[in-house]
Amino acid sequence: MLIINALANDGKKYLGESVKAMVPLVMITLIFYFIVIRPQHKKIKSHHHMVDHLRKGDEIITSGGILGSVCKIDTKEDTVIVEIAENVKIKIQKDAISKVIKNFK
Repeated sequence: MLIINALANDGKKYLGESVKAMVPLVMITLIFYFIVIRPQHKKIKSHHHMVDHLRKGDEIITSGGILGSVCKIDTKEDTVIVEIAENVKIKIQKDAISKVIKNFK
């Protein structure tokens, strides 16, 4: 019986050491989540909200720096027709819109 008790106590010792070794890894994962992953998800969610609430007449800036006014929204293709100058219209992807602005003229 003494050998069984010795083995049982030795097994608990190794289990405790492996749990202690996992603590830094868990802490690094949590820190990485709160510093990198969570803010990125918030930013993506905010961008999707902005794009989903676009309306005809909204003035936008694309990720390429083009300023224009929304003329038509095609939800089936996820594209937007934007007027960038008088009688000059371009078709862009909704994801290319970086900001909705009030006045740029």
